Amino acid sequence: CMSLTDSVILHHAEPGAGESSNARNLRILKRASDASPTPRIAFYLANTYKDAGRFVEAIDCYAQRIAFGPGYRDEWLFAHLYKARMERAAGRISEAKSTLFAAIGAAPDWSEFWMELSYIYYDERKYEQSIGAAFLARGHAPPATELWRELNKYADQPLRIISWCYEHMGDIANALKWAEAARATIGLSDVEWEDRIRRLQGPADATRAQGSRSAALPKPAFPARSIALHRPGAIGDILMTLNLLPLLRNKHPGARLSYYCHPTIANAMAELFRAVGVDEVIDSALFHADAARHDLRINLIGYPLAEGYPDRPMRKHLLEYFADEMAIELPSDRITGGTILPSLELPQPARLETLPAGPYATVEVDTGWSVYREWPIDRWAEVLSRTPQMRVYQIGVHTDPKVRGACHEFMGTPLATAIRLFAHATLHLGVDSFANHLTNYTWQPLHQGRPSGAARRVRGIILWGSTQASAAGYGRNANLVSPQTLACQPCFREDPSLSQHPRGLCINPPGQTRYDDPRHQCMRNITVEQVAQVVAEAWRTATSGD
Repeated sequence: CMSLTDSVILHHAEPGAGESSNARNLRILKRASDASPTPRIAFYLANTYKDAGRFVEAIDCYAQRIAFGPGYRDEWLFAHLYKARMERAAGRISEAKSTLFAAIGAAPDWSEFWMELSYIYYDERKYEQSIGAAFLARGHAPPATELWRELNKYADQPLRIISWCYEHMGDIANALKWAEAARATIGLSDVEWEDRIRRLQGPADATRAQGSRSAALPKPAFPARSIALHRPGAIGDILMTLNLLPLLRNKHPGARLSYYCHPTIANAMAELFRAVGVDEVIDSALFHADAARHDLRINLIGYPLAEGYPDRPMRKHLLEYFADEMAIELPSDRITGGTILPSLELPQPARLETLPAGPYATVEVDTGWSVYREWPIDRWAEVLSRTPQMRVYQIGVHTDPKVRGACHEFMGTPLATAIRLFAHATLHLGVDSFANHLTNYTWQPLHQGRPSGAARRVRGIILWGSTQASAAGYGRNANLVSPQTLACQPCFREDPSLSQHPRGLCINPPGQTRYDDPRHQCMRNITVEQVAQVVAEAWRTATSGD
């Protein structure tokens, strides 16, 4: 053994001078992992792959760390965050979203997850979804951790991206509002952000006063000549907005009306769009590119993100929020003072030729967007068995669970067929899905092209769980909720893989770990007896004159 008392050893970690520190760490960690894998080794091996820009290997190692289970919970959660970032960097966007949804279900108070989701939506130009995720990042105190908290995700970052989203959507007034809010949170001087605020202040003057979410283009002299409505989906929301189109046309007589929505919805609802008088239906992806074609553009958001949705219940009906965005004033009831919701009146389509004579009901049990809106399928069967004289046709896609006792021949048929079936129904049973919004439509019977008989609406018996009857239901219906009001209602939780505002798994009862195995108490508290009694009485009343 030799002692060196007058020597200096230099470690050259930079590339070209020898083995880099990253390569050295990777070699050591890989050897340790091969010999005896542990959660900690998997995590730091993944970090080393990440630092080397080797995204695919990093994803695999983060997945390995996650599979070990929480253990050191913060490390497990950061593995989700970094895995999602690597998946995003590798172009595996759907996988990144799934990773983030899983993390949000475990730790909804970690703003890093919400902001990463917001950035993904922003890159996809899904600005409404980006705003929604950023809203959910706000208001959390940074959870304590021995690891690397990203404090800006709890401060100015949500406000900045909300401002940028509003600017891309053409709403300069809100872009300026949120830019100023971000400035107050940034604290230190940010020259570039101050320049942006000054830029927004110029064109914002005309739009700030009216506070609209519609495009901040120069407002046309009314009436407008060309109007663009933008609502990508879902079907129920679009059905709701159509109630307002006659009022919009009255305000802008002679205007050409273009509706921008998802192509699958455009195809499915083509007949209904024509009946309402929409001149053209266009892919929602083209809305921003088509700005020059229209002198009035209206971006229909509806859901009041600025009021705290989905963390807070809505203070008025969705139709009222959509009307605000179209700058339409709805009438008030002279007695109650409440708002009168408009009902779209349409010619009643021809009755389906294969239907036997006599009254019937329709039933819709699947929502697509959220299992937390749904009622156990066996309970629907029990309700139908208690009113055996009622003929019931189930509507929905062919993969929906089938209710025993209902007729299933029209399941999986085009939406236009389901609407024809619904329009002649005596009663509708269901949940908060698209047919709920059809109960607000008024159908005018025709004979040889002329009105024949009284116009009518189909009365619904609608069950409500995670969503809000006062915001999406209709007063003529029987809107049934849990007899014991739950503190968590409405929670607005949806399928994490589809939702624009994911909020994780149901918390009542607590401890749930799977979305596809729900035990949501809000709907389970609605009893068969409660529903069957209302259905039997409604059917008796509706058919007593037949």
